[in-house]
Amino acid sequence: MDKLLSSIKKKRNELQDIPIEEIIKRLRKLRQPILYFGESHNQRNNYLISKYINKNQLQIDFFNDFTGLKEDTKHYKIYKWISMKLNEMEEEMMKKKLNLIKEGKEFEIKKNEATLVQTKKDIKPLLKLIKLNKLDEEILEKMYNIIISCDEGNYKKAYDIYMLLAIGNAAWPMGVTMVGIHERAGRSKIYTSEVAHILNDETTRKYIQMFKRLITFSQNKFLNQNN
Repeated sequence: MDKLLSSIKKKRNELQDIPIEEIIKRLRKLRQPILYFGESHNQRNNYLISKYINKNQLQIDFFNDFTGLKEDTKHYKIYKWISMKLNEMEEEMMKKKLNLIKEGKEFEIKKNEATLVQTKKDIKPLLKLIKLNKLDEEILEKMYNIIISCDEGNYKKAYDIYMLLAIGNAAWPMGVTMVGIHERAGRSKIYTSEVAHILNDETTRKYIQMFKRLITFSQNKFLNQNN
């Protein structure tokens, strides 16, 4: 909650001196009225700020809601790590956004925002499984070991574990591709414990990829802080 309040306060300060044209553009993007009768520039600015706060609060609620998770469990620690990295990613995006606005790089802004939205969207099913205590034990164990390795700054180990999570322990049969797996089903027995969960279904594949995105983000931040 402290991070949320700090983010809102920071955002409020950032929005104070935005030109009227930019305020109108942002209100339109939020599908909100751009002008009320007799409304001053400051009133319109405050309205934009309130819309940001309400929108941000709705987004924050799910990703920072640890209700039902016991603090000493792997489920809680993975959920908290993901939540923390998403918050850090959003904070970094907002910092970059100010400079990109000044430089007129709207495409970069949209690209960064789309990346964050996609990350949250695709990783949400993972968080739901964690909260419901329905995440596959094999995935849970590997993800837990990954976040521990990341927190220790051992990203080589984290990526090694991620590869086990993504492609399994067994070597790929000769010539097997995404299509080949189905074509060679009769000739190659591929057991559940040996095959990547990433191939099981689209939802799983996506949240595992988003988890990797957070690992990469965490590593980049770690390297920047230690250079």
